[in-house]
Amino acid sequence: MNLYSGLYAVLTGLLRKKQRLRVVVSVNTTHFATLKEELQMLVYRHVLRRADVIVFGAERQCRLWCSRYRLKRTSDRTIVLYNGVDTGEFSRARVAPATLGVPAGRVMLGTVGALRTEKSQIDLVRAVHQLRTRGVDVGAVIVGDGPERPQIEAEIRRLDVESTVHLIGEAQDVRSYLAVMDIFVLPSVAVETFSNAALEAMAMSCPVLAARVGGMDEMLQFGGGMTYAPGDVDSLCDLLMPLVVDSNARQDLGEQARAAVARYFSFDRMLSDFRARVLNRS
Repeated sequence: MNLYSGLYAVLTGLLRKKQRLRVVVSVNTTHFATLKEELQMLVYRHVLRRADVIVFGAERQCRLWCSRYRLKRTSDRTIVLYNGVDTGEFSRARVAPATLGVPAGRVMLGTVGALRTEKSQIDLVRAVHQLRTRGVDVGAVIVGDGPERPQIEAEIRRLDVESTVHLIGEAQDVRSYLAVMDIFVLPSVAVETFSNAALEAMAMSCPVLAARVGGMDEMLQFGGGMTYAPGDVDSLCDLLMPLVVDSNARQDLGEQARAAVARYFSFDRMLSDFRARVLNRS
C-alpha cells in the first residue's frame, strides 16, 4: 500500500488553508504483508485522520481500520465502494480458451496474481496434488510472475505435478486463461481486500473459492462461490471435491457468479456509486 499521495495532499491542504482542498484517500489493503508497512502506519494513521473522506474497498476492512487506527466512522467521512468489472469484456462467450494441451475431462483450477508470499499460490499447487491423490483428474493454471516463482516451481517438482500445473507467467490479457479455468481459487493469506482477479473470474462464469481474507465473504454473499480459512489446504480440497466431480454443480455456481457480478459489481455500478457518494459530496 502507498499513502504517499495522501500525505502530500494533506500537507498541501494545511499549507493552503485559504483555498479549501477536499482530500479523498482510498485504502486498498486490509492486512499488511510486512512489518515495514505496519510501522509506516504510525505516520499514515495521522494522514487518514486528516482526510475529508476515506474510501474503503469492503465493510470488513472499514470496520477493522476504523478500530485499529481510531478513525472516526461517520457516513460522510468513511465510505465503502466495491470494485467493479467490465462484464462486456469479461465474458466467457466472447473469449476463446488458451491452448494448453489439457486432456479431455480434466478439471482445471486456476488463479491470477503476482507470485508473492502473501498470495500463497503454493497452496493451489498442494491442492492439486491432494485432489489427485483422492483419485480425481485435476490440473491448474497459474497466471502471474514474481519473487515466489522459484519456490512454487520447487514445490511443483517435489509433488510431481509438472504435467498438470501450468505456470503461465505474466499475461497482458488474462481472459483466455480464465476461459480455461473450471474453478477459480484465490488462496491469498494477506493484503487482499476486494479482489479484482476474483471479480473478473466471476464475470467469466467461474465459481470462486477464496481464502477468507478482506471482503471476500462480502463479494460472495450473493452467490458464486465459497470461502475457507486462509492456508487451510485440506478445507480448500473439501470444498473443491464436490465441484470437481459434478459438472452441473460447477455450472450452477458459475452462473450464480456471473449474475452476482452483473447485478452488484459491474464497472458501471462502481462508477455510479463513486459519483453519487464521493464526487457529489464536494
